[in-house]
Amino acid sequence: MHHMTSNAYRLSVLAAGVVGVLGAGLFTASAQQQPQIPQGWFKACTKQEDVDICNVQNIVTAGNGQLVTGVSLIE
Repeated sequence: MHHMTSNAYRLSVLAAGVVGVLGAGLFTASAQQQPQIPQGWFKACTKQEDVDICNVQNIVTAGNGQLVTGVSLIE
């Protein structure tokens, strides 16, 4: 009986490891499919009714995609 319990435990640990590796791979794949955020200074304008609203923005992200600095100035 102890031998069966030990094998079941090993199998569950192995399955959890496989799920973790596959989950990490899927997360990496989905992160690569996200649109690229512009880096540095750029201007984005939208029209609301008769008024043009423009934002001058500066975005700096780390190598892993985490936001380091984000500044938005409204004109």
